[in-house]
Amino acid sequence: MTKKPFRLTPYQVQFLIVVGFATVGYALYLRYLAIELSQTALACDAGLLTVIDTDSGDPLHLGRRTTTITPQQRRAVHTRFR
Repeated sequence: MTKKPFRLTPYQVQFLIVVGFATVGYALYLRYLAIELSQTALACDAGLLTVIDTDSGDPLHLGRRTTTITPQQRRAVHTRFR
């Protein structure tokens, strides 16, 4: 007695293709949208600041959320760019 070879019906093949695409799409969504955006959102909520430094590690610029300009600085800039 010979066995019949295992063959999928066209509907089963279609179902497997759809499930495969959905799985790959969900994996891409998790990798590039959900995780990346949540890390960015956490970083934004944490109030991280940008630091630009030299090769030796000395800070050149510390970023700030708001810039406060002293009256002396304002006067110096206005005088310089008249």
